[in-house]
Amino acid sequence: MVCCHHYQLLAGCDEAFRVDGQSLVFGPGCLAEAGAHAASLGLKRVGLFTDKRLSGSDHVGKVRKSLKAAGIDVALYDDVAVEPTDESFQAAAAFAQDTGADGFVSVGGGSVIDTFACVLWTSASWPEWMPWPAGKRSSGRRPNTTFWPVRRDAAAVGTVTSAVHSPRLERNIALAMVAADCSEIGAEVEVAAPSGAVRATVAEKPFFDPKKRLAGAPTA
Repeated sequence: MVCCHHYQLLAGCDEAFRVDGQSLVFGPGCLAEAGAHAASLGLKRVGLFTDKRLSGSDHVGKVRKSLKAAGIDVALYDDVAVEPTDESFQAAAAFAQDTGADGFVSVGGGSVIDTFACVLWTSASWPEWMPWPAGKRSSGRRPNTTFWPVRRDAAAVGTVTSAVHSPRLERNIALAMVAADCSEIGAEVEVAAPSGAVRATVAEKPFFDPKKRLAGAPTA
């Protein structure tokens, strides 16, 4: 088997990468084991993600039967959109937060898996060691599941799609979609974060130090 993905070797950058192995279960009987695997994780209520086309299929039926046989309550979500949109991601995330599930299972193709991955991210507890974006957090808060508006001269010019605090850069960083005339490097904008308006500057990617200057800097 040949992997077609590759990365470019650049002077001063990493020349190796690591992929941690994961536990995989596959074969014609794997769907019937979903309940046992979920139970081994201590799950009591599972959000089952699929789409309308597969909702009534034997595949989804086997998974539901297995989960229920293991004594696990199942909340079905079959409104996954083929070719997901921002709105469908937000709807799925809202379902995950409202349904009270302590774990999730997906049955389907790429659109279901992508939606499932988005839900895992937005529903996970925010790590205690990571400062909350924009410098404000409170007990029990989770990553932002709404897109914060980006403004310039009081006019809306885009939205923040993800934001996090960088311990290495000692500042908040974010990815955003903005109007072309506001995307030049160095442009000053304002982000309407929940904690209040935050000034931001359009910067080049990547955010980290590509030449490893920080890693090679002398220490006192």
